[in-house]
Amino acid sequence: MAKKFEIGNITLPNRYILAPMAGYTNEPLRKMAREGGAGLVYTEMISATALAYNNQKTFDMLPRDDSENPLALQLFGGDKNIILNAIDFVEKEAKYDFLDFNMGCPVPKVMKQEAGSYWLKRQDEVYDLLHSMVQKSHKPVIIKIRLGFDKKHINAVEIAKIAEQAGIKALAVHGRTRDEYYNGFPHYEEIAKVKNSVSIPVIANGNIDLNNIAEVEKITNADAFMIGRGCLGNPLIFTDLINSEEGKPFIEHTLEKQINLMKKHFDMIINYMGEYNGVRYFRGLSVLYVKGFDNAKYIKNKLISMNTVDDFNSIIKETKDYYLK
Repeated sequence: MAKKFEIGNITLPNRYILAPMAGYTNEPLRKMAREGGAGLVYTEMISATALAYNNQKTFDMLPRDDSENPLALQLFGGDKNIILNAIDFVEKEAKYDFLDFNMGCPVPKVMKQEAGSYWLKRQDEVYDLLHSMVQKSHKPVIIKIRLGFDKKHINAVEIAKIAEQAGIKALAVHGRTRDEYYNGFPHYEEIAKVKNSVSIPVIANGNIDLNNIAEVEKITNADAFMIGRGCLGNPLIFTDLINSEEGKPFIEHTLEKQINLMKKHFDMIINYMGEYNGVRYFRGLSVLYVKGFDNAKYIKNKLISMNTVDDFNSIIKETKDYYLK
């Protein structure tokens, strides 16, 4: 039986977590991941500043019901007062189990707000911010960080200790610095240093998949494992991770199964975004469902050119008629 995992006083069914990914971890993907076995799912990054400015698109990102629980809502921002006000807002308007604060996003537009991984350069301010968030929030507060801003300034251990002192209940560590973005191989040994420095749960993140999960666990001794891009086009990766832990065989990922998963995800996206936006959004995701299969190139070319729901359904029918007989 898969090991359970606790954050604060909440027990999660397993240790495999869907990472927050901007532009991806919307409600449909979260539901696909939960059905695929994820023990915890995250929202996309939600801007505290955008909430302060009554941005409708940001409002629409907030989870509104309990069907996705357990769920972590992730905020980001660079201004303490705006962040604290955002907590008041989401507690009234959203449904979630954990409040996560992003201290790891490396993209320039977040850096300009002195948010995301810029907080790793604001170490002297971190305790005050996190302690204030813990005092304000009625939900357990967790954070997601990187190893440091660059290789010359690795301070994940120091940030983790500060976070624990401030009352943070768990932290996820991406095994790269801000300057590394998503390039190169994660430094799992640095995550191990964080794990050894605190008593709160540590979640390992960065290029974790079925091929290296055992090695990552051995190196980091992490309490749980966060899966990001490995879930895209493969929401059943969480089931396979559980099967691996329990000594069971992996799921047989046939083209037929992948087509059916893709169709299910597509229908959720259309219901969530509408036809025009949903079809265009799903072009990039759809090709990941058929990656690695024979004739994938032909199917991909069709998928990236679709414009309507009818186009998609025709591609599905053609694929089943010609490639699944």
